Amino acid sequence: MVSAWEGDYTCYAENQLGKDEMKVRIKVKVATYPPQVQGKDQRTVRVFYGETVTLGCNTKGEPLPLITWISPTNKVISPALDKYQILDDGTLVVQKAQRFDGGNYTCMARNSAGQDHKVTRLEVLVTPPVINGNVILPAPYYSNRMAVHLNGTLEIRSPKTTDSGQLACIARNEGGETRIQLFMISELYGSMSFNKPLNSNFPKYVSGFSVTVSKNGPYFPVCFVSVV
Repeated sequence: MVSAWEGDYTCYAENQLGKDEMKVRIKVKVATYPPQVQGKDQRTVRVFYGETVTLGCNTKGEPLPLITWISPTNKVISPALDKYQILDDGTLVVQKAQRFDGGNYTCMARNSAGQDHKVTRLEVLVTPPVINGNVILPAPYYSNRMAVHLNGTLEIRSPKTTDSGQLACIARNEGGETRIQLFMISELYGSMSFNKPLNSNFPKYVSGFSVTVSKNGPYFPVCFVSVV
């Protein structure tokens, strides 16, 4: 029964002996109960940088709850913005996730009987680093003849022919891992040269590796890393 059925009703009865009628007024009382947001156990949602993500807000309540989303900056999210879309079921759609989109999103459900809320944390995962830019990631390692300085420079003191071999510069973040591998050849007089690795992508990365060497002096290969 719904409120539209409220009103005055007349019951008519008639036979060969006569007729009668009775008037009845019906008033519908709608039961109410406060909103309940479902799925509160889903605390964290992860999305890769640049992709679209949905944050659910399934609710129950009578009357039907009104859904409002609060951004990580404590501002009410307007569906009129191109960045966001709020679906009929209360789901929030975040378009082309950026780093600054990460944080806690709050779904607020309200009706005349009360309110409830749910907090979902959005984590934006960046892509793996690219070894051809100008951001340097440190790799703290020290030995008697080799040291990686805080600016990312690998120092090889008094290079020897036994130092010949493969060098790998590895850059990691939460989005993955990228590495560049070079073959180092140490000649007897102490200078260094590189053979290009068998990698079709090598030209893309070679600009991210620089070399400083002097005869009989220390050797400084530097690995440059950029994060997209």
